[in-house]
Amino acid sequence: MILPKILGDLNISQNSFYFGCDTLYFEKYGKSLANSLKIHAPWANTHCHIFNPSTEQLEWCNKKRISVSYESVDITIREPFTYYACVRFIRVPEIFQPSTRIISLDCDSIAIADLPKHQFISDTDTTKVFWRTKGGKSLASTVLFGPDNVRVVYANLLRKSFEDDSYKWFLDQDVMDKMISQNSFGIITDTTWGTTAPKKKAALIWTGKGNRKLSKEFQDMLRRYDDNGQS
Repeated sequence: MILPKILGDLNISQNSFYFGCDTLYFEKYGKSLANSLKIHAPWANTHCHIFNPSTEQLEWCNKKRISVSYESVDITIREPFTYYACVRFIRVPEIFQPSTRIISLDCDSIAIADLPKHQFISDTDTTKVFWRTKGGKSLASTVLFGPDNVRVVYANLLRKSFEDDSYKWFLDQDVMDKMISQNSFGIITDTTWGTTAPKKKAALIWTGKGNRKLSKEFQDMLRRYDDNGQS
């Protein structure tokens, strides 16, 4: 598979929160996530990479001053959700300048408290990923990209699996696990930048993993930050 060329806002240098999604997830979760980030981290750029966006979605991003990139994807490809999960990381070096500090989030996340710039800078000194002690695997829902070359190495390894058509579900985490074993990715274990248990005191971002995103509490949070809640 040859990946398509991306369009939109590129060569971004500002400290950024980043997420990728298809057009459906953008409506269900992405708008609320973007709104929550704009409220709780006004000092940062919020960037969304959308697969097959509508014109209205691109206009929404521009109106909200959210930088946006996008690409056209054949939805009949094998394992489209694997494509979305992995290609969002392949696009990081194409969207951002090499030294840009980035926190990458799953689209089904919500910022639930103010996000301090000083901690963002401190925690993105090098590239890191969450590590689940239970099961001993990485968790790609939150990735902190520092001003190093890890994003390029990671993207190239992922791209190779798409080019030779060997990609599969959990590819993004499998490659991370291998890079962690080689000390390329650092590890973060605290819950500051992402948790599935939002009542933890230190948590600033709530990730709605699995069925958690269907809970009343998470759905209420989505509505709090949707366009109606912010109007």
